[in-house]
Formats: sequence, structure tokens, C-alpha cells
Amino acid sequence: MSEMSNVGCRIICRAAEPGDREQVLSMGDVYGGVDYMDYMYEKFTTNQQYRSFVCEVDGRIASFRFYRIIDDNESIIGGGVRTHVDFQGRNLGKRLGEASARDILKEYPRIFRNYLMTAIESPFQRQRIRENPNEYTLLSERNVLSLRITTSAIKAFINGQKPSSTTTIRPSLDDFLKHTLKDETQTKLFPDKYITVGWEPFRIIKSNLSNIYNERNILWTLGAEGDPEWLTIECIYPCETGFRIDLDMYGVEPNCLATHLVQSLASAVARYPDVEAMCELLIYTPIQFPITEDLFERDVSPGALAACKTYLVIHRNMMQYLAS
Repeated sequence: MSEMSNVGCRIICRAAEPGDREQVLSMGDVYGGVDYMDYMYEKFTTNQQYRSFVCEVDGRIASFRFYRIIDDNESIIGGGVRTHVDFQGRNLGKRLGEASARDILKEYPRIFRNYLMTAIESPFQRQRIRENPNEYTLLSERNVLSLRITTSAIKAFINGQKPSSTTTIRPSLDDFLKHTLKDETQTKLFPDKYITVGWEPFRIIKSNLSNIYNERNILWTLGAEGDPEWLTIECIYPCETGFRIDLDMYGVEPNCLATHLVQSLASAVARYPDVEAMCELLIYTPIQFPITEDLFERDVSPGALAACKTYLVIHRNMMQYLAS
């Protein structure tokens, strides 16, 4: 894709391949024991929506990142950025980002007008959005709860819950699309017109929703008129600390939250029944419905992302930056 030299080093930026897996994983965990790379790497390098890239220094992979083409090829997401500790401080991540973006522009010349990103809320992010209104637009905000909890504590929590009158179901794909694409549902569940799943924001359109349904477990509760009042999107997978549960929740009826949480935790425990396993639990809720660790009574400690209480969903127009 591109080649350059730097103080005698041969630096190459190119598309990542399945055979690069071990070198990419050897860069180390960048999320405190809950990194998704081992679980997701094959998808990053084989799924047609993804474009993944590496930077080599003298034949050794030093940096990695991916992009995902979404919104019917009109928007793009970036992520997975990491640089091996032996090569940090040499701007390789920035070089790789610029080289890979220009490679994607050959196929999608205007796509970086709609670069969608999520970022941990901070004064810096707020200021950047405020001072650069032509480049950054704040789309949405979400609560984050990051906990580390044992499997035995999860079982105790589940067993300690009172019976609930809330009914949860796993919709068919047809029902999921039919209800979620309705204007009334979008106004109620997604007032910002975006659905963020696993830190990836998507517009509410059929192609995105179909991909989400095929990639994740969907759980929802219907109201009296047959439309969803609370929606939970689950992702459960192994990680270094044991296993990780990501729950992206949307809704207007917070009484459904506890029932959905119990159902999702029960699914995770059934998949990983080892009573000694440690679970990394990440729950994302609408900004008006915060959730705290007080929901659990014991054996809970701060998770890897405990410092993050809110994340921002941001639209960025990168065309001017890439043209410079």
C-alpha cells in the first residue's frame, strides 16, 4: 500500500492478513484484560465490511488498526488502534491511519465526510467539539458501567431477584426490522437517530440492523401496543480475565432494565458455567437512565473501564484533514 524509510528503517503500511494474527496479538492487551482482538481478529481481516491494516518496520508488524464501512457505504468507523511497545513514540499509528485512510479513499472518495466515532467523555473532547463545529458534531451520549464480578456472584444476583411481570423475548429478524424501522420506535428508543453497539455507532437503516441482528443476541420487551419499550443487545465472549459481557440497552421503561440484565447474565453463565471464572461486565444505558454498582450486593469490583462514566458519539468530517 505504501512504503517509506526512516533513519535506515524500511517501513511498509499494507492490508492486514489472517496470517498476521499472532504478531498483532503479541502487541499485548490494551484494555486491561478485556481486549476483543483475539475474539474479533478473523472478522477484521475476512469480513467484507472491514478494512484492516498493519505497519511493518523492517518486516516486523509494529502497528494495527481497522475501519468498518457502514450505512450502505456512506459512513465509516475506525478502531482497534495499537502500536507495539517497542515502536511507540515514532508516530507509526498516525502514519498508518493516514496511509490506510488514503487507500480507502480510492474506493470510497467521499466516505470520510462521515467518520463516526465514540470517545470517553472528557473536558478535552467537549472542548474539541465546541471549538471545531465544522469538523465535529456531537450525536449522542451514553452511560457506561464497568464492573468485574465473579460467576458465583452473578448466580447469587440472579437467584436473589424477585419474580418479574416483565416479559422478554428474542425477536425474529423480520419482527426486529419491522418494529425498529418504524418512526414511532425510533423516536422512542433512538431519539438521536443512531444505535451504538459495542462502541460502534450506526444509522437506523435496514442493512445496519440486519448486521447487528446477525452479529449479536437481541432481547426486547414489548409494550401494550406491541412496540418495543426496552431493547438489549448482547455480546458475550471469552477474554483474558475470564469472559466479557457487553450489554447495549435502549428504552423508555427503566423497570425493564433489571429483568433484561438478569436474562443476559443467565445466558452468559450458561455459556461459561465455571464458578471460578471472572466476568467483565459492561452496561451501556440511555443518558437519562444511569445504572450503578449498587444493583449488586457483593463480590463486585471496578472494571477495566471503570473510569469511563459516559461516552460520546461523534460525527467527524475528516476530508479537510486528509487533504492537508
